[in-house]
Amino acid sequence: MNIESYKGVIFDMDGVIIDSEPVYMHKQEIFMQMKNFDIRNNVLYKLVGKSRRESFKLLQSQIPNFYQDENIYLHEYQDFWKDFNVNYKRIENVGIRESLNFCKCNGLKIALASSSSKETIIRVLNELELFNFFDVIVSGDDFKESKPNPEIYLDTLKKMNLKNSECFAIEDSTVGIQAAKGAGLFVIAKEDNRFGFDQSSADHIIYDINLKAVFIDK
Repeated sequence: MNIESYKGVIFDMDGVIIDSEPVYMHKQEIFMQMKNFDIRNNVLYKLVGKSRRESFKLLQSQIPNFYQDENIYLHEYQDFWKDFNVNYKRIENVGIRESLNFCKCNGLKIALASSSSKETIIRVLNELELFNFFDVIVSGDDFKESKPNPEIYLDTLKKMNLKNSECFAIEDSTVGIQAAKGAGLFVIAKEDNRFGFDQSSADHIIYDINLKAVFIDK
């Protein structure tokens, strides 16, 4: 693989920049318990990589007597989230900072395409002091359907003014990989065997976020 073949890279956030998925799943589980809803791990795993709206649709289809009003669910969940503090520095993935530097030093445009809310994205990047690395930041809040719909990646490419052949993506979840592949991108997946992800459609799988090792250290 040759870094000179590319002009840009698109990072996912949850699971790639930060190891947030176990934290968010635990948060969702506590919220459901507080509201006396019974939720199984197989349902929790399906939430990984989805936006809040997509999560609502899934939970509504899987849990009897769940919220009928999406706005009420989102409002109560956001209120709960405000009291659920996460130290993002403690869950920063190994190698992400070095990989961002590697991309920047090689002249790549760097984008973030995450299903998370804009508020969460900004909070994470500011707390980690990574905000200035990104030329483009796109949230799943901006779309009717988030991943696995490729629209978020197609929109990010448009904002980067790049063709899909000029860019690669870094993902971890099944829906994230599907979205990036659906946009015609070369996909590097961070290996994760905890949530039943299907990463088989990724073009390359890495254990740690170490792009220098992918492109140079062979």
